Amino acid sequence: FRAFTRLLFNNSQDINFSFPKKIKRLYRAAGCIRDYQLQQERIKKMIKKSERPQAYLLFLGKSVRRFEKKFSSIAYKKAIAQNKKLLTKLLPADFSEEPFEHFFRQQWDTVHSMIAQHNFSDDSLHSIRKCIKDIQYNLEIYTARFSKSIPPLFPVRDIPHIKILLDLLGDHQDIRRALD
Repeated sequence: FRAFTRLLFNNSQDINFSFPKKIKRLYRAAGCIRDYQLQQERIKKMIKKSERPQAYLLFLGKSVRRFEKKFSSIAYKKAIAQNKKLLTKLLPADFSEEPFEHFFRQQWDTVHSMIAQHNFSDDSLHSIRKCIKDIQYNLEIYTARFSKSIPPLFPVRDIPHIKILLDLLGDHQDIRRALD
């Protein structure tokens, strides 16, 4: 949803769009729940049961429940419906392949640029991951909408490697978030 919104408003100065506060709160609550659950899983995998920090695990469990309450208290179905209506109004009637392909090229060029600069800071790795995920999610829409395969950004044989890279970058981001 966010990836498609970024595609829609990519380089568009005449459209001013931002996600409603409820949607932002929803994403934040979901992200916090996931972060705490991942921390619980890591501790359970890495530390013998008898040596686990029970007080910290209890804290994580309470935190998950607190954010689950926040998540369920947000009238997210209504907010999502309103957001879809707004996006539908803003969506051009003749939405063609060109904006997709331009967006894919732009995101892929951004990835190449960061790699060429040898800047592999945590923030750069996260930006690389976001660009690739934007491509991945929007490719699903592209192939469904236009009944075509992937535009020639990268060879089809590289797709499994790109998926592995996304998983590794996701693991790195999860660990980084856990350390913050």
